[in-house]
Amino acid sequence: MRKDEVETLAKAIALANENHDAYPENELSSFLSMKGDLYDGKLMIVGRAVNGWRTTWSPEGKASSDAMSLSKETLEDVTRLNRCPMLWVTDIWDGKENSSNKYKTRTSAYWRVAKKTVEGLNIADVGSNDWPSFLVWSNLYKLSHSEQGNPSGKLQKIQFKACAELLLSELKTYKPNNVLMLTGLNWAKPFLEELGIQYSKPSDTTFVEGVAQFEGTKIVIVQHPQGKKERLLVGEVLSKFDN
Repeated sequence: MRKDEVETLAKAIALANENHDAYPENELSSFLSMKGDLYDGKLMIVGRAVNGWRTTWSPEGKASSDAMSLSKETLEDVTRLNRCPMLWVTDIWDGKENSSNKYKTRTSAYWRVAKKTVEGLNIADVGSNDWPSFLVWSNLYKLSHSEQGNPSGKLQKIQFKACAELLLSELKTYKPNNVLMLTGLNWAKPFLEELGIQYSKPSDTTFVEGVAQFEGTKIVIVQHPQGKKERLLVGEVLSKFDN
């Protein structure tokens, strides 16, 4: 599966390198899905795109032939053989010691909601630092700006087909019971339609914007949690997973 992922991501990277004049980003980062060592098939969370990541490059300085090496580097970055890769979430929950980077995952509504969902579904003891190890984490778009922010519309268009292919591969490989898309329906809808996944819009929720099924997997699409009432949002998510 990961060989296929690398090849698909390489296609997106090659297109981005070839068409670097077509979008505003001047430095990119790439990402592939990350599986926790304790993942037991219960929950996969999906965001829009990484807000800066470790594998970075300038597309203007790269040829299409560099795409495969960058894709392989991306895979190495998200697998980290000596330790569960998902522990990065709790490693910097309160910030990284002796670092100029002041980012704390506990300040992210995304990761707070992920933690509360893990707790609500009784997946893991969230009092333990290993709770992220029970997750698969992915993003709709695998290429984004290396510093911050979601990919521009033009960069989204360039990588969309490859990213939809990667999402399908993830769903088929990880076979999660539940998928929580913290993206908003406006971001998730093109992917669901591309993959032929039908969804419905609940009439009894404020934050949950769509629910779907895919080969035994329940998918809940919720508004991005930034600035939302998290307790109510998570309550709606849990009610749709339980139905």
